[in-house]
Amino acid sequence: MFQKLLNPFKYQFSVNSDDLYSISISAVCKKKNYLRVEIDGVALKGILPKSRNEFFNIPSSWNGNELKNIAKTVVFVIKLSKGNHNLNFIHRGQAEIILEPTITKLNNAGLITILKDVQSEERNCQPWITVALIDISILVLDISASCQKRFLDSDDVKLIIDGKIQKNAKSILRGKNWFWRGWQLKGKTQISRFDLNFPSGVHFIELWADRTPMLGSLELEVGGERTGVGGYKNRDLGWWKKSKPVKAYTYPPEEPLDPNLVKAMIFQESRVGNDSDGKLNIMQVGNPGDPSLDVLNNASKKPENELKNGELWQVDYSGMAKVNTVYDSIYWGVRWLYHRAQWIGNDNKRYWFPWKEAVKRYGPGTSEYVENVFNIYLDGVDKRRGESPIKLWLFLFFLFSSVFFSVLQYHKYSIKIAVLDTFTQEQRVYINDVDIKTKWPGGNLFLATIERDKDWWEDLKVGKYINGRIEWLRFPEEIVEQSVLAVGFSRLKIFLRPGIWVYGETHMGHGNFYVFTIENSNLKLSLKTPAVDYNPDIRWSPDNLKKYGYGQCGEIIRGGKLSHYLKYVDGDNIPEVVLSGMEDIICENVLDDKIEEIRVASNPIYKIFYLPKHLSLK
Repeated sequence: MFQKLLNPFKYQFSVNSDDLYSISISAVCKKKNYLRVEIDGVALKGILPKSRNEFFNIPSSWNGNELKNIAKTVVFVIKLSKGNHNLNFIHRGQAEIILEPTITKLNNAGLITILKDVQSEERNCQPWITVALIDISILVLDISASCQKRFLDSDDVKLIIDGKIQKNAKSILRGKNWFWRGWQLKGKTQISRFDLNFPSGVHFIELWADRTPMLGSLELEVGGERTGVGGYKNRDLGWWKKSKPVKAYTYPPEEPLDPNLVKAMIFQESRVGNDSDGKLNIMQVGNPGDPSLDVLNNASKKPENELKNGELWQVDYSGMAKVNTVYDSIYWGVRWLYHRAQWIGNDNKRYWFPWKEAVKRYGPGTSEYVENVFNIYLDGVDKRRGESPIKLWLFLFFLFSSVFFSVLQYHKYSIKIAVLDTFTQEQRVYINDVDIKTKWPGGNLFLATIERDKDWWEDLKVGKYINGRIEWLRFPEEIVEQSVLAVGFSRLKIFLRPGIWVYGETHMGHGNFYVFTIENSNLKLSLKTPAVDYNPDIRWSPDNLKKYGYGQCGEIIRGGKLSHYLKYVDGDNIPEVVLSGMEDIICENVLDDKIEEIRVASNPIYKIFYLPKHLSLK
């Protein structure tokens, strides 16, 4: 070890010029121990919430509860002035710096290589690498990784950018939080580009690893402000508010994009989400017949190009361009608008259409479409209707009137706030959301799913909300899974006492089904049985070869979990829990060095569980 820390430790170094540098530090911490670094006396703190003074448990620190004595590398990217500098290592408990810090001068032009050819040591869903950028804007992130498919447990890599997990577009169920997956890549390298356009500030890029994946390279383009390439972040659709023009990235158009023009397009496309088919996709990007998302994801039969940094680039966001939220619709809609606004001349230079022409190319290409967008943009008038023109202020009145319907959610919201108040500020920084379910409207009994990482790290709590205060109920034993797939109250009024059911799920895609009854301030476990399986856990056996013709096989529950319902089976007035579903047998077929997973058989599942006698009828 380079340095075992028992006391605060200061590392001194010097640089020969004012430039951009990377500082790479690898360290380990045991459970319940922490380590952080200050650069020239300046400490980093968590991004969210901005008012939270949390320094130890942030991406650029070492958390022993997560690492469990496994090494993590943090690379700080920072502008340093010529002269001497200090790294102050501050720890809680014991920590070890396993390698002397590496200070590297970076080329501050184009793509900068931060890391290259880094293999993880054996890990179990643990932090691996963090790149912390200090007072720097990020334009582009290029990153590649390779993962091996392994028996039972393949390599995986999770990518988190400023606290947001990058989803795996090819994994529908359990593996969506792993951006690179071994069973998909099978040893190949996948390269991904992110047009981040992050303004100057503190930014974190995190990699978590399972098993031993390889990071091929991590490259960044840093520089000045860019807010044009999908960078429209003004989610306020208030027409009365004036917005600053949006500047494009390198080689900008002569006329900056006015966000109010984007707002007019949103009204034209979906009436700000009030059209039946536009509640989510308010910019109607990628609708049937619209090639935009296919082109952006390089999934079109006719790929399209752009110029980036003077070089021809085939537009390819590798499945990231999709619309799951209103923000996605605005993000990719603006990105597509910029794409339609530019063309490449014979001299291999970028040229820009006027925004009016870009709007026409964005839409159906008709003059009527463009004229109405600009009527909305300039005059606030939608002339598509046969009657007198509709003023947007009148539309907004009706839009805002719908807010009053949210009063129906006030009870749940009050409970949510009360739940958050039961946590300390240090604990709340790691809570992304709290999902509340109540037994009946206005009832005091509730279920709270505490989400630290959706579908990944979640806790379940059951409580009573009485006069603005919370009384927690006690579980007889902890639910063993890391997250909650589904939870709810029993819908049938058959119990003398209220009941709840829970599907838990692990990182490996397995889990149990639980039934609890509520007795005063306690939860009583009535049933626990395996019922969740997203992962076929393919393995070799001679029985598989004999039964199915393939040696490598595994089982998976269709849909991921068994269904449950209550039924009277034997006439004793005590309901039984029935779990049912279909089990699929998945085998690997190797053909010409290619592996395909095929379903070779299916078996019905029907299980009956007799509940304890205390669960009598009302």
